[in-house]
Amino acid sequence: DQFNSRLVQSVLTPMTGAALAQPMAFAAFIPLGVVTGITAHGGVGKSMSADVGSLAMALGVKVGCFDPVVKGPVLYLDWENSSEMHRRRMTRLCMGTGLPFPEDRIHHIEAAGVPLLQCLDELLEIQQRVKAILVIFDSIGFAAATNLNNSEAGTAIMSAIKQFKHTKLAIAHSNKASAMEEKAGVAGPSGSTFFWNGAQAYYDLTMAEESMGSSTQEFVFTNTKFNVMRKRPRPIGMTLEFVDPDGPIYPEEFEVTSDTAGGRKVLTPTQRVMDILRAGYGPISTTALEEELGDAAPGDMRKFLSGMAVGGDIVQVYVGGGRSNPSTWGLGARREPKPRAGTQRMTELDA
Repeated sequence: DQFNSRLVQSVLTPMTGAALAQPMAFAAFIPLGVVTGITAHGGVGKSMSADVGSLAMALGVKVGCFDPVVKGPVLYLDWENSSEMHRRRMTRLCMGTGLPFPEDRIHHIEAAGVPLLQCLDELLEIQQRVKAILVIFDSIGFAAATNLNNSEAGTAIMSAIKQFKHTKLAIAHSNKASAMEEKAGVAGPSGSTFFWNGAQAYYDLTMAEESMGSSTQEFVFTNTKFNVMRKRPRPIGMTLEFVDPDGPIYPEEFEVTSDTAGGRKVLTPTQRVMDILRAGYGPISTTALEEELGDAAPGDMRKFLSGMAVGGDIVQVYVGGGRSNPSTWGLGARREPKPRAGTQRMTELDA
């Protein structure tokens, strides 16, 4: 039953079968129907990534690392950039992918200078009218247009975002703590903790330093929060190739490993050990693994590797005794799955 105050009453009943699985908007990436945040520092690629996701959702085809499970119109609420910029980028993405431009499928609203709370009712009506199943907020700091450290700002903005139907993607600037740590996944969005608490999932977006200034830029999405299901164990990688400054943009997904640009910065010691063993031609000693990890190596490497062996990730091939006679290690039976390939499970969602 619906009340005038927008309260919704439901009687909870058990779920069975396929309904038990968390539905996804983008396969193994962004959950369906909830708020997902993407944090990054300025100029790293937040809006560009949102353009790639918009194109994928509107057309119902995989673009870069955005692999849509559902298909439908997109509403892009923008407090930072113009529609011209997005039209230009999406046209170049279509040139690079060979996809048709999704006319009448992506609706862009320039809202600079108008706080979200002032135009909320109008934007809710627009979403209903255009039947958008993905709503992008770029960015929530400018949408708030107030002191972001105020807890009331965080609760008010995230509550407003949750009033939109279907899937919500909130773009946010990273806070200062992540800049000081100089690595991904250590902090959330700028401002009140309620900007973090209000989303069900968050990804930290970084650009590999090795690709800065290059014609091929490598972006890494590290899953820092996932309340609706198990966190994605390995970051997601996407390259954007700019052959011509005004020409096609070529997006492509890649697996983030210790050998890829930015991999060493975002992967855990466990993931890096798995990568080293997976790339090797046989068992590797404790000493060699410690040297490969460098500064990221745990204090007690042998104890750390023994813990991985208990979990089934690796096996101890040879039991040594001390640094002069180190143990050797190999891959266990349980291994990390590869990134999902493009899905064919496409549903035109009724908004």
